[in-house]
Amino acid sequence: MKWISENFNACLVLVTDSIYRLTIEVRQGLKGDEARLEAIRTGEQFINQNYSLFEQYSRSCQFQLKTTSEIEKLSDFKIYYEDLEKLYKKNESFQGLVNLFVQQYLNRVQQVETEEVDEQRQHLGIIYFLEESAINAYLVKQGWQVAVYPGSIKIFEDMSEGLHPEVPLPLKQMVWVRLRLKKRNAKIEKE
Repeated sequence: MKWISENFNACLVLVTDSIYRLTIEVRQGLKGDEARLEAIRTGEQFINQNYSLFEQYSRSCQFQLKTTSEIEKLSDFKIYYEDLEKLYKKNESFQGLVNLFVQQYLNRVQQVETEEVDEQRQHLGIIYFLEESAINAYLVKQGWQVAVYPGSIKIFEDMSEGLHPEVPLPLKQMVWVRLRLKKRNAKIEKE
């Protein structure tokens, strides 16, 4: 947060509450509305617990908190989601990249390395990717082009570098800043 406040005048903090429901379904086996309610509650808890931290750095940077559950209600989100869903179904190359992302996502959330992923978890992972991508496209369209992320998500970096020309334009316009955190010091990598 200190680095962001020193390098940007404004920062949108995306609280991925509604998307987190998919991780809850994979990890805990909760389904549908039950997983969604738990995810929304967890997002609210995050905001409440960290609000003072954002306030602490608000003198030099205006922090705005937004939840994915808010964004998902908007028509632009739905349009991007449908476009990405069609692309996934029709483009084998894109489908392969998404499936690789899904395998890595599932290995991380299940904390198991396996080649076999059941159909339901695979489906949840695909929805996770499509929703996150549609939200990113919406945010870029709203003027939030720089995404600062602790770590790396290769497929998003590749899309922003133009390696997947078939994706919606805003995903190609994103700028990804990868942070690599080491113990007490943050090392910034720009690629």
